[in-house]
Amino acid sequence: MKNSIYLGLFFTWSCGWQASKTMDVITFQDQFEKVVLVDTFDNKLQLDTASFITEAEFHPMYIGKIRDSIALKYRSRATKNRTLHWEENRRPNSTDVEIFVDTTKRIGSATNIFIPPPSGPNAPRIDQTLRDHRGKISSYPVMLANHSGETLKIGIGEYLPLLIEAKDSLGNWKPIQEAYRYHCGTGLTCFYLPAEEILITSCKRYRGDYRTKMRLVLESEDPAYSNEFYGAINYQQFEDPKSNYY
Repeated sequence: MKNSIYLGLFFTWSCGWQASKTMDVITFQDQFEKVVLVDTFDNKLQLDTASFITEAEFHPMYIGKIRDSIALKYRSRATKNRTLHWEENRRPNSTDVEIFVDTTKRIGSATNIFIPPPSGPNAPRIDQTLRDHRGKISSYPVMLANHSGETLKIGIGEYLPLLIEAKDSLGNWKPIQEAYRYHCGTGLTCFYLPAEEILITSCKRYRGDYRTKMRLVLESEDPAYSNEFYGAINYQQFEDPKSNYY
């Protein structure tokens, strides 16, 4: 009889813990959907186009606590939370992070392009590493939330290891992007994401003749995936032009 009582209590506690954990994750997503993203730019946005697999361009736009309103920084070099000590924190696995693509909002694309400061004798002095500029590609905001309980290494240089995947005509998930690879890591910093904080980046929207399901994948030995969403691409975006070289 006692064993039955203990077993019942165990299942009750276990199910309660799972429900609580699930509620925490859902709450983060629900909170992000209600966040007001403050965007000070009004340049016209457009859909991107591609005819082959492209380099992924995911840059951090915010790292910190989730808030009612968050000001976006389109220049990744303006984002803090950097360190030169690459081995100080580990990379995330599939259970560490939640990735949510919010398709109800539109923002510009985060950039890593050098924008020269204003010139002329009366031009204000602007630190080129902090000069903000909104990319012209219409994008969805993306939230990465750290549920691991520890600080994680989330990106290197100016890039996050995220890729867009899409379903091909056979229903298989395939990448339509490849990761940006640095040829030399000397002097590069890495981004870190503290526990129970979020990172915001942008996912480009494409124009194309093939409508399909899409998702983001965080590259790792144990990759994490975002929610699935519908989008349009050109079918050739599954193809790598380098594979045709002899």
